[in-house]
Amino acid sequence: MNDQISSVYEMRVAIPNNWKFVETICKSALTYLGYFVSNRQKLDTAKMVIIELIENVIKYSDWESKQIPSFNFVIEATQKWIKFTSLNKVNLQTEHNHKGVQQILSMIKDSSSTMDTYAQRLDKIAFEPDGYSRLGLLRIAAEGQCKLDAELNSEGILQISALMSLKGYLMDPEKFLEQHV
Repeated sequence: MNDQISSVYEMRVAIPNNWKFVETICKSALTYLGYFVSNRQKLDTAKMVIIELIENVIKYSDWESKQIPSFNFVIEATQKWIKFTSLNKVNLQTEHNHKGVQQILSMIKDSSSTMDTYAQRLDKIAFEPDGYSRLGLLRIAAEGQCKLDAELNSEGILQISALMSLKGYLMDPEKFLEQHV
């Protein structure tokens, strides 16, 4: 990823007590992406990635803190890829959160087919439920064909990034100008 970043979209959001804000964030981010991604299927995939990352933020945020949970959401784009990154504070005392994320990332890394791993997780949930779906990151990797990375630092900040290729999906610059000028 040594391409120069040509565009960055960033927001910091306090998490309200309803899910309506997810739709608002999606609309805002997709409006931004729509300026240079012309393929509807790729925009739909981007929407799924955004929703899944925000759902993870909600699940893994520190809800026991006296402060209202908030998160940063960043979209970086070049001519070849889009990188979606969510950053949020998690409760380090809630070990299953971090272990769950790391377990899914290990499953993805060790898998020769993320779609097969996704299907196996669906089967496990159906026939041997463990109380956690943990499908979001698998869905991003399998359906979104994204490369995932996650890091939890000592201060309890969880950063999850999804890198999506834009090969074959960028809008022709002249078509962009026709639509937007």
